[in-house]
Amino acid sequence: MECMMQNLADSLADNMGAPLPVGRHDLLSTFMVHSQRRKVTSSAKRKRDPKATNLRQTPEGSFWDLMANARDVLSLCGVDTPELTPVQEYLSTGPSFIFLFHPALGPLWEVVAQKIQGGALTRGSELVLEVAEARLHNVVVDGSLLVEADDVMGHMAVAAAPTPTVGARNGDGPVGDSTGISRDDWTESPSASDDSTSGRDEDAGPSTNGSFARPEDSGAAERRLVFGCGCGRVWMENVRIRNRGVDWTNPGNVYWKCEVARHQAARVVLRGRSEFSAVDVEIDGDQVFEVPHGCRMDVRGDGRGGFVATLASVDEPSWEWTYEPREDGGVRLELLQERGRC
Repeated sequence: MECMMQNLADSLADNMGAPLPVGRHDLLSTFMVHSQRRKVTSSAKRKRDPKATNLRQTPEGSFWDLMANARDVLSLCGVDTPELTPVQEYLSTGPSFIFLFHPALGPLWEVVAQKIQGGALTRGSELVLEVAEARLHNVVVDGSLLVEADDVMGHMAVAAAPTPTVGARNGDGPVGDSTGISRDDWTESPSASDDSTSGRDEDAGPSTNGSFARPEDSGAAERRLVFGCGCGRVWMENVRIRNRGVDWTNPGNVYWKCEVARHQAARVVLRGRSEFSAVDVEIDGDQVFEVPHGCRMDVRGDGRGGFVATLASVDEPSWEWTYEPREDGGVRLELLQERGRC
């Protein structure tokens, strides 16, 4: 927000032949944002005094604002959530719920509200969506539901090491890359779930979703994110999650650091290009659903109060969202359930 404000100020240049008289500053160009402060900025500039209840400009205050915004966006989604806890109770026992999501899920709230519709988070529940491609319809979380995709917005591509050329000087390689690597030399990196060769090289530095790390070792493969359909997807419809969830009494919990102890959780781990689908089912207890690259896992009720999970190979995504701008400036999403589009 600070950078955006400075960039706007640099662009708002008005040339006047003489100094403006007092009271005529209305002639200057002005940019204003009309919203609640917590929806615009919530800085964490100082450490909170353990004895103080003033959360302004502290990490604890920023997280409280984040959960207040989370409740607003969930309300827009039609998801029932508990009231926010008062500050004193929040500092002693934590927030009334936790909802965190990857920015690529939206980032516009109206986009999130078309991907998540209905359902509820009970008091003390936790929902974390580290995924961009999601459809959650009438999902009730009574405990913890954690969804994590290795590839949120596309796949990681890797380039072969450049071939040395006799007499070549720095910059003599193909246009746009002084390393001598052509744009056409990039190939899809192995999935992080591949047991034989992980797509993540410790020597190449961190490779989180959406980031680009140049290897320190010149002999290591260079990686970059390629936006596309090769990512993790989650589809949940008429699902109830029930487990013991967060250990709210654990003294080591630091919520703004995402350091949270849990008794139990339902975890969905999406490796590479994979899909998870759960429909008309109740998932109880501590569960981990890990979906390998190139597969879809379907979870359905078994008719006896439990569930059964099946795994199938998929060559292309079985569904996707398309985005269309509306005349009023909004964004309309359409769900396509056709194979082979990506």
